[in-house]
Amino acid sequence: MSPDKYCIIGYPLGHTLSPYIHNAAFKDLGINAHYESLEIDPKDFETKINELKSSELKGFNITVPYKEKIFPYLNEVEEIARQIGAVNTVLKVKDNYWKGYNTDYIGFLAPVRKKLYQIRSALIIGAGGAARAVCFGLISEARLKKLTIVNRTLEKADKLKEEINRYGFDPVLSFDINNSAAYGERYDLIIQTTLVGMGKDNRHILLNPVSYSHQGTIVYDLIYNPAETAFLKKARNHGLKTINGWSMLTEQARQAFIIWTGQDFPVSMQKNLEEIYHRLLNQ
Repeated sequence: MSPDKYCIIGYPLGHTLSPYIHNAAFKDLGINAHYESLEIDPKDFETKINELKSSELKGFNITVPYKEKIFPYLNEVEEIARQIGAVNTVLKVKDNYWKGYNTDYIGFLAPVRKKLYQIRSALIIGAGGAARAVCFGLISEARLKKLTIVNRTLEKADKLKEEINRYGFDPVLSFDINNSAAYGERYDLIIQTTLVGMGKDNRHILLNPVSYSHQGTIVYDLIYNPAETAFLKKARNHGLKTINGWSMLTEQARQAFIIWTGQDFPVSMQKNLEEIYHRLLNQ
């Protein structure tokens, strides 16, 4: 009997560790399934998605830059994903019928949940699908008084701001990332949601987090490969608490796995995720 097929789509995908996580879970639970990477060039997106629609694929994850672009191809979207405006997990409900979910916001909150009560201000770098999930998680569960979004394209930051305002949260500020004088204050939480600093690009940063931090600021980069980006290194060297994207990756993956299979990750695997992570990075 052929294994059930799952995958992650995005561009680029050379950095992803998702196949290792899901395939380890399938193996430990004795599930006949396989998960792989499917890198899709933006120019081929429509063709490849239509091919997947009629394939035997049981489900898939979505990463940059397709978390928003996938919407027209979905037959159903859970309400939370619709509110966020981004989908990172798809379940094939029946032939050619796809339902979209967002597990990113749950993943994002996992390593900061115990600190949410003390976070009153947050600076979000980026305005894509991951930033949408971050904003939704914060306005839903933190005690925010102020949320600032900075992006290389001001139009996208303004659009995300308007969408958040529609859900009744204010104030939200949006700026061009180069207009540092406008948003130059100190924040309780700074989150880097773009691909800048990932993989071989690990020496670059969009802004120096130290310039917008106080002694208790938490600096969070959603990138997990490398384990410490230049962005996080600057923060750590300044004595700040730092978090990379590994906890977010594993928790959003766990939630997706439950959606697809109805089963949780094995307990033994959950206990050893950090060990798995460092082993994978050193391969």
